[in-house]
Amino acid sequence: MIRRPPRSTLFPYTTLFRSPQYPIWVLGSETHLTVLFSRERKLCTPETPEAAAKRVFKSFDPEGNNFISSILLGDVLKALDLFSDPEYVDLMKRKLDSEELGIILLSSFMDEFYPSEESVTPEAFILYHYNGLKRSCPGEKVV
Repeated sequence: MIRRPPRSTLFPYTTLFRSPQYPIWVLGSETHLTVLFSRERKLCTPETPEAAAKRVFKSFDPEGNNFISSILLGDVLKALDLFSDPEYVDLMKRKLDSEELGIILLSSFMDEFYPSEESVTPEAFILYHYNGLKRSCPGEKVV
């Protein structure tokens, strides 16, 4: 019979696994697990308002075409807790769909409502790799 340690003993470990100090990815293959990690803490940033806006916009675009029907603009604005008064929505429809095609592009939506998106994640970073195979670790070091 296997006994679990008391919850108070497990808590510090489970907290570290759920909220690591450094980003870590575990990939599985048929023969082993591979661990990728970085010491760059900026990779673990919370979702920015711009990223949330893209996620919400894309949730109204299930086919992934990077546009929505102009009829859905009010719903997108409501989902993002932006001003969504009907007169304002109509004004923005005319501005974002000036050619009256009945669609609003993601790029024009982002330019209008989130014009200065600044990335807080680094463009490049060092990534460490460990796959648990002895032949992959020269000198028994993770590189």
